[in-house]
Amino acid sequence: GEFSGEITGVTDGAGRHFRLVLTTQAQRAEEARQQAISGGTEPSAFPDTLPGYTEYGRDNGIRLSAVWLTHDPEYPENLPAAPLVRYGWTPRGELAVVYDRSGKQGRSFTYVDKYRGRRGGHRTTGRPEIRYRYAGAGGGKER
Repeated sequence: GEFSGEITGVTDGAGRHFRLVLTTQAQRAEEARQQAISGGTEPSAFPDTLPGYTEYGRDNGIRLSAVWLTHDPEYPENLPAAPLVRYGWTPRGELAVVYDRSGKQGRSFTYVDKYRGRRGGHRTTGRPEIRYRYAGAGGGKER
């Protein structure tokens, strides 16, 4: 399938099993369109594909969207009904937001429009936004 060769599950040292939910760019684009339609808004420009190659290397557009606990030997009958964590992505495939198991936003990220993938800042819920300023081409960042 479309996730052949990708890691879709892990087991930790305590014997807990986790399912890694992966999504393609096309799936995320369709989800964005459906959310816009159900919300009565105009769909944003969310492309079905990403460039196959970026300055960071090959990009197949697959992203981690959620992590589920599927087995816990200590509490086998008490598995969560929601993912432990969910991830939201920008139309350009950049990490936009992280939600905790209660569905609350924990962190969000902004990016520099001119440079794909270059983070412009982040915010942790309940705290001020931290903006990055980069020193020249390829230079370090200042927080």
